[in-house]
Amino acid sequence: MVNPIRIKYLYHSGFLVETNKNLLIFDYYQGIVDSLVKESSKNIFIFSSHSHPDHYNPVILEWQKDKPNIQYIFSYEINVPQTLKNINHLFPDEKLEIGDLKIKAYDSTDIGVSFLVQVEGIRLFHAGDLNWWYWSG
Repeated sequence: MVNPIRIKYLYHSGFLVETNKNLLIFDYYQGIVDSLVKESSKNIFIFSSHSHPDHYNPVILEWQKDKPNIQYIFSYEINVPQTLKNINHLFPDEKLEIGDLKIKAYDSTDIGVSFLVQVEGIRLFHAGDLNWWYWSG
């Protein structure tokens, strides 16, 4: 039996994914999630696929003031002013396990990475800016 999952579209490429035990936020740019993050008793994981401002908003680092056990999973090229244990950077083809969360980073057609995430019997793929870009000329 697969565990229930709730997916909420935030804005642009941003999504909030809620499972029984975990709250995952992908490519937060804008949208209302602050109160949910503050009030949640679940494990919280914040993913940013790359440093473009429509995929990475530095305000997400402020959420750790209320939730010091929050975990950040960032593309290798995102520079953050802090060096903290809860900030993880991944290159394409790298894997990371945090608790019951398994993550593999894949390449992107833009800068950064895309993420394959396995948790609670659920497998998710967040593409970031992975796309078949085409402009004539």
